[in-house]
Amino acid sequence: MTPQPMTPRRQANFDFFLRHDFPAVIEDGELELPGCRTPIIPAYGRATPRTVFDHRCAIELGRLVGREPVAFPGGHNGNTSHPRAYAACLRALLAAQPATEWPSSAGRADARPVRPGR
Repeated sequence: MTPQPMTPRRQANFDFFLRHDFPAVIEDGELELPGCRTPIIPAYGRATPRTVFDHRCAIELGRLVGREPVAFPGGHNGNTSHPRAYAACLRALLAAQPATEWPSSAGRADARPVRPGR
């Protein structure tokens, strides 16, 4: 497990999240997720209990976008607690997505679909 100390930078990031990002989630109301141009892949940490908010959000997001949520290694912070396994899972998942699901470059008519890291 990778330790994550609460540094001043992490404290500032968390403060920003609570002041700006989290209220946007609560106040957004109805989202037009099915029409979103960016592919949405709902996911949750395998070790996260099914009764926890994070897991329930992933299940509901999957329902809204019509995709089965994917179980990632670790819990809510699997990307920091299991970085290699998490990265391997993410790479495999992104590689399996059809290229037509990725947004094209800058909306140009001649642009081909682009995948992250390619």
